[in-house]
Amino acid sequence: MYLEQLCTADNSTLLDWKHLSPRLLYLPKGRKPLWFSYLEDTILAHSYYRNILPHYQSPGHNPHAFHTINIFKKLTKSKLWLLSYHNEEIIIGKIQKYFPSSNHYFITYWTSNIDLNYSKFYPLPSVEYK
Repeated sequence: MYLEQLCTADNSTLLDWKHLSPRLLYLPKGRKPLWFSYLEDTILAHSYYRNILPHYQSPGHNPHAFHTINIFKKLTKSKLWLLSYHNEEIIIGKIQKYFPSSNHYFITYWTSNIDLNYSKFYPLPSVEYK
């Protein structure tokens, strides 16, 4: 496992365990493991904002931040969340059903008022959906 797999796209913020576990699919859900707590204590400049100390940050863009998964395997047990950006609007969607015969998905989606100029990942600002 690479540190980049645990970070945001710009490698400046360590994701919280509850945001990380479902994303990687291979990590156990539930209680935060001791190795992750040790990692947080070692590399974070501020635990509330989750900023990584500069000398631990990888330069450039994080290729693992937008890793895609095989939707077919995961869809049978749980519904997947999707995030997209269209016409300066963030759209949050949830796959409800997959139709294998036509290779189509039924997706419920919401638009939100997420402020794109907000640069801090933690704490998360309040968001309203419609």
